[in-house]
Amino acid sequence: MTRNLYRLWLILLIISGTIALWFSGIAIEKMWKFFSLNAQVPAKILNWQVRELISSRFTLEADYQFELDSVVYMGKTIFEKPQFLNRFAAENYMRMKGSKSWRTWYCTSNPTCNSLEKGFPQKQCLHALLTLGVFTYFFFARGVILRVTS
Repeated sequence: MTRNLYRLWLILLIISGTIALWFSGIAIEKMWKFFSLNAQVPAKILNWQVRELISSRFTLEADYQFELDSVVYMGKTIFEKPQFLNRFAAENYMRMKGSKSWRTWYCTSNPTCNSLEKGFPQKQCLHALLTLGVFTYFFFARGVILRVTS
């Protein structure tokens, strides 16, 4: 009985640890992007497109350029927010926002890393914290299991 519980604990620990690493990696990547985009300049939008993410989810994609120290940089942003349930709503939003003046965020050490959108990855950080909590729970559950079975 104890051996089977140990195996179950080990399997749950490995699975929860792998999931926690996956979500933590995603959160770290998005936070790295958030903190590395540390300066802004005006951008000129060259092209707007509606992009289908998955079935019945649409978002906007923008091709743009900006100038920094008399060097022209190109960029492309696929907006995470807002997302639309149909192409028509996305196109209407695109017409409304398309005429607005835009500023691009860029990394001062590497201006080729740029985006029109900069938002803190709250959802990804929450996922990482929750899965790390589950991993910690399973890690310390071994002691409880050993006390109960002995």
